[in-house]
Amino acid sequence: MKKVHFQKDELFLAYIHDDFKISNKIERIIIMGIKRKINKIIFTIISDINKEENIEFNQEEDTTYLNRLRISLDYLWKIKFFYEE
Repeated sequence: MKKVHFQKDELFLAYIHDDFKISNKIERIIIMGIKRKINKIIFTIISDINKEENIEFNQEEDTTYLNRLRISLDYLWKIKFFYEE
């Protein structure tokens, strides 16, 4: 089983136990309730922290849309939010 968490400005995938592979990919994430203005969002695969990718996003009031993700559920990852000062 896999579980998605959001805490301390990071959205991340955690394993509880992993009995099977999932071939599906996450295409879009919608997050509601972020009131601060986002400057950028970075995607990182936990096993390869040297490889980071910027994520395309739209922020409309307190709703944030992360688009064109194609994120696999087969490995651990995190999405870090950076805000304007």
